[in-house]
Amino acid sequence: MNILIFGGTFNPVHNGHVNLCKTLRCKINADKVIIVPTYMPVHKDVNDSLISPIHRVNMCKIAFSQVGNCEINEIEIKNQKPCYTVDPLLYFKQLYKNDTLYFACGSDMFLSLDTWKDTNKLFSLAVFCAIPRTNEYDLMLKKGRELSKMGLEYKIFDVDYIETSSSKIRENLKEFKTDKNLDVKVLDYIISNGLYGV
Repeated sequence: MNILIFGGTFNPVHNGHVNLCKTLRCKINADKVIIVPTYMPVHKDVNDSLISPIHRVNMCKIAFSQVGNCEINEIEIKNQKPCYTVDPLLYFKQLYKNDTLYFACGSDMFLSLDTWKDTNKLFSLAVFCAIPRTNEYDLMLKKGRELSKMGLEYKIFDVDYIETSSSKIRENLKEFKTDKNLDVKVLDYIISNGLYGV
């Protein structure tokens, strides 16, 4: 069985996340998708912009409901502490011993993989999949070839990419109370709960 694991802050989850998930699922022929919202990211400074994990989980349930055979796993949130990618991957590898794990990541994450914790162990747990942003395909292929010498297995798919970010969406929500790259039901949830200054 092929299992796609997609971790992220999802603050908030947007159409770019869902598009990435759908595209990679199709490309690797995944039988199952597992979404793993982080409790607190270790690779980025979120200051006070990070909202409650409960809200982020609820928005993920709404947004990823259109992805078949997809579950939201709260392993990181239940631990209530920041954790590195290697930790949940170890957990899933023990859970799905005979299956192939694929880990979805954005281009910025892919390009910094060699700075992550326990790379030797990390690279043995999953195949890392990414979609490049504009003009990043060659750069990512080069990085992939470099890291393959350290044991990285990877797949890079040069397909359409929704150019947006959660930080840009938060800015738009604060100023305009909307954003074209948010699922309508996710936007309704944000407004109903008064999130991101809306």
